[in-house]
Amino acid sequence: MDGGDVENARRWSRRIFSMYVGWSERRHMQAVQRELPGGAPLLVVTGFGAASELSREIGLHVFENEDVGRSVARVRVAPLWTSENAADVPVADLQKALSGSPPGTAIVRRYRSEPSPLVRDTERGWRTGRLEEVLAGDFDLFRPS
Repeated sequence: MDGGDVENARRWSRRIFSMYVGWSERRHMQAVQRELPGGAPLLVVTGFGAASELSREIGLHVFENEDVGRSVARVRVAPLWTSENAADVPVADLQKALSGSPPGTAIVRRYRSEPSPLVRDTERGWRTGRLEEVLAGDFDLFRPS
């Protein structure tokens, strides 16, 4: 990968990360942004149904664009049952939970902004042109067409 490819992948990963932040905020869940050793971003979400809904997000999120090509973000989810506040969970516990989580190799969603916006969700079986709504965190509101 050249430098542009790496930066595009980082930018896409940050966009997917912010999608989950938006999702948790819209559902009034507690979301705490953390960082793993090495700088990998981590979002700890607590709230009713968070684990079951987010477990459907494990896998690859692929952005396809004529200008930048294809960028991939891998999402991992690890349910961690604890009575602690999300901000107080030790990083070691988070790492341990993630190490037991499957890496996910299946494509969850494909995203395209041009020539016309399109999101295809392979997990739930829907497609929409409402790219910005999906990336704002409303990915679980669409139904199969």
